[in-house]
Amino acid sequence: DKLIEAIERDKKKHLIPFFVCGTLGTTGACAFDNLEELGPICEKEGLWLHVDAAYAGSSFICPEFRKWLAGVEYANSIAFNPSKWLMVHFDCTAMW
Repeated sequence: DKLIEAIERDKKKHLIPFFVCGTLGTTGACAFDNLEELGPICEKEGLWLHVDAAYAGSSFICPEFRKWLAGVEYANSIAFNPSKWLMVHFDCTAMW
């Protein structure tokens, strides 16, 4: 509801919404957004949905954590930092 309200508010101001950044385990708070809710809204409105999975993204390599990826099929891009869990250099980031 909040996303729809924000989109409508922007359109009333003649602004053009184009991007939404959802989260799947961010570094600061390990926060998760419900992509199954955000995705259809972004698809309907023609918005680019980027997923920030900086902290928890590396965990999705494990089958038992893949349930947290629900709705990721709506994402246009996703990024995670292998340096958080996969023991690689600090500046290593994967984005696709």
